Amino acid sequence: MSTRDISDYVKEMYAMGISSKEISNITDKVIPALNEWRNRPLESVYPFVFLDCMHHKVKDNSS
Repeated sequence: MSTRDISDYVKEMYAMGISSKEISNITDKVIPALNEWRNRPLESVYPFVFLDCMHHKVKDNSS
């Protein structure tokens, strides 16, 4: 996405104007941290928890 695309998206989704230059300034600060995270050493094992659920609406006729 271009900075113009991002600016248009923010305006459409959040009704907030932000210039392409502001987008560029933000991405210039974020991208180095993102690249550092992407290139970090990975562990051989990661613990995780898997959660799953089902939600059912139940009507109570007594009310």
